[in-house]
Amino acid sequence: MDKADIKSNLKNVNQWTRILYMILFAVIFNVASFVIGVVVLAQALFAIVTGGQNDNVQKLGTGLAYYISEILSYLTYTAEEKPFPFKSWPDVDLPAPSESQVEEVAVEEVAVEEVVVEEVVVEEVVVEEVVIDTDVADSAK
Repeated sequence: MDKADIKSNLKNVNQWTRILYMILFAVIFNVASFVIGVVVLAQALFAIVTGGQNDNVQKLGTGLAYYISEILSYLTYTAEEKPFPFKSWPDVDLPAPSESQVEEVAVEEVAVEEVVVEEVVVEEVVVEEVVIDTDVADSAK
């Protein structure tokens, strides 16, 4: 590379513009990294309190992860397209529940149905006792 090429590159407005955007996205990257840390803590708290994850927090975390990936691609010259807000926010699809999660929900639903069935049987027994008591009381008169 000779001096003329270097001089031409130094005067290239597109390179300087990209460098300014890179500085902006480096700052955004640091803010997004902090927010990811908050999301991790929030998801951990939800898991402790409720025993499962919060879908909204998971969707936010997944979107931020994709966004950070886009920022890093731009900063490393892997991608030429500037990330959000110069293009749309990354689409996020939540992963399908695993088989163990589906089985847990099915077991909970079966348990709820069994309780309901037991309540119905208990109510019928009580009603039959009242009827039997009434019949016995009528025959005693």
